[in-house]
Amino acid sequence: MLDADIKGCFDNISHEWMLKHLNIDKPILSQWLNAGFMESGKVYPTLAGTPQGGIISPTLMNMVLNQLQGTIEEASGVKRGKHREIRSNVKRVSVIRYADDFVVTAHSQAFLVDTILPCINEFMSQRGLALSPEKTHVRHISEGFDFLGQNLRKYNGKLLVKPSSKSVLHLMNKLRLTITKYRSTRQDRLIFQLNPILRGWCNYHRHSVAKEVFCKIDSDIWLLLWKWACRRHPRKGKHWIRARYFHSVGARNWTFCTGDKQIALFRLAAIPIVRHPKINSDANPYDPTHETYFESRLDVLINSRNKERLHRLLSRQNGECLYCKRKITAKTGWNIHRLVPLYLGGDNKTSNTVVVHPSCHNSIHKSKNTAAPSYMAL
Repeated sequence: MLDADIKGCFDNISHEWMLKHLNIDKPILSQWLNAGFMESGKVYPTLAGTPQGGIISPTLMNMVLNQLQGTIEEASGVKRGKHREIRSNVKRVSVIRYADDFVVTAHSQAFLVDTILPCINEFMSQRGLALSPEKTHVRHISEGFDFLGQNLRKYNGKLLVKPSSKSVLHLMNKLRLTITKYRSTRQDRLIFQLNPILRGWCNYHRHSVAKEVFCKIDSDIWLLLWKWACRRHPRKGKHWIRARYFHSVGARNWTFCTGDKQIALFRLAAIPIVRHPKINSDANPYDPTHETYFESRLDVLINSRNKERLHRLLSRQNGECLYCKRKITAKTGWNIHRLVPLYLGGDNKTSNTVVVHPSCHNSIHKSKNTAAPSYMAL
C-alpha cells in the first residue's frame, strides 16, 4: 500500500490551474483566491493556494483533487461499467481519500512504485502540488500505517484497526495543557473542561480495537489528576486528598468526582466497543432471504437513535414478547420484527413493528411465520 501525504496542500495549489479547469464562476473564484488573509491586524496576499481556515478552501481543495481516483484507475487498467461498478481490476487497485489524505493499495509493491507513484506525481505537479518525500511511504499491510488517526495493520493475517500512537499522544498533550491551564480552578470546573475532550475522542475511536488503549489513557489521566490534587494541597496528606477528590461510585473506587458524586470524570473504559457493521451492498429488500438483514439494521437504528419509539413499542406490548409472552429485559435482549416483511409490501412504521426476544425472532424466521395473525390486532 502507498501512504501518501501532500506537502502544503492548501498553501501550494496553483491559481492558474484552478481558474482554467474548475467549473465555477471565474470572477468570484479569482476574488476568493486573491482575497489574502489577516493576521495580527496585518493583511497578507495569497499568491498561491487557498488560505487555511477559509470557508471555501476545503471545497476548492476537494475539487482540485477530485480526479485523483479516476487518474489512478486509468493508469492501472481498472474498468467500470455504466453505473460506475467495477468490471475489471486485475491489479486490485483501491483508492481511499479523505480531503488531502489518501491511501492507494495494489497487488504488489513494484506496481505502486513503478506505475502508481509516477502517475500521482504527474497529477500533483499539474496542480502545483507535490508529495512529501518524508511522509510518503510504500509498505506492506503487515507493517501497518496511520490514516485519519487510526492505525491499520495485519497481525498474523488478521486486520486490526487501533487508535494511532500520534492520536493518543496528541490527546494526552491536550489533556496536560488543559490541566495545567486550570491548575487553580475548582474540581467541578476542571471536569467540565476535560469531559468534552475525552468524550469526543472516545466516540471517534469506539468502533476500533481500542479497549486496551482506553484503559491505559484512564490510568494516565488518573496520575495527572493525582498530581493536580497534590499540587493544590501541598500540606495535606494523601488520605485527605483521596477523601476530598476521589470517591467510590458503584463498584469502582478512586473515581475523580465531586463530593456529592453528581459530577464525575468521563471514563473511556466504561464505553463499550461497538463494531461498525459493513453495509451489504448485495442485499435486496425484496428478497425474502435478506429480510433478517434489514431488520437488524432497523434494530440498530431504533436502539441507538430512537429510544422513544422503542419505549412506545414496549409500552404497547406491556413489556412482553409477543411471541412467548415473557418479559423483555436488558438481560434477555430484544429484536425488532416486522409484521409484514418488506418483500410483501411492509414498511418501517410503528404499526408494522413489534419487539421480540432474539431467540423468538430466530424461531419466527425459521418457521417462516413472519406475520402471525395475533399480532395484527396491534
